Amino acid sequence: MLLTDHWKLKFAFILIAFTAHPLCSQAQNNTQKSSCTNTTSLTQQQAYGDWRITWQDGGATEAVHFGLNPEFPDSLSGEVKRGSTRLQLAGDLEDGQLNLEESPDGKAISATWIGAVVAGSCGKAIEGVWTRDESVVTKDAGAGVRKFVLRRVAGW
Repeated sequence: MLLTDHWKLKFAFILIAFTAHPLCSQAQNNTQKSSCTNTTSLTQQQAYGDWRITWQDGGATEAVHFGLNPEFPDSLSGEVKRGSTRLQLAGDLEDGQLNLEESPDGKAISATWIGAVVAGSCGKAIEGVWTRDESVVTKDAGAGVRKFVLRRVAGW
């Protein structure tokens, strides 16, 4: 059977479409993989938004919000909601390392947060250690050192 030029052209387009489809989806997959933030390139601006803290000792989950530090634009500012109390946070996120100070009044440091972006989390999880300042006395002393995981809230 002889194919007309019209059918040859249609067949060629169909063949091109079938062979190009896997290439397009492969390029799409590579783009998705490369758009994942690695552990050392998460910037402070990328950390802006809402996060949740999960305490490794089973404590209550808490909400954290990060934003621009108005006094130091290259730093993070934020707050953590601990029950009905709001505590201020300020610090830095550099090379995948998070260093924060927690304060009830914006002056006295009540605790420090030291953590690192979790490898493979695309910048959506930070693990670390929270340490209460030994000079701070509270009615609910609890543990002075606690491990935490900070996870970005979906939608960011």
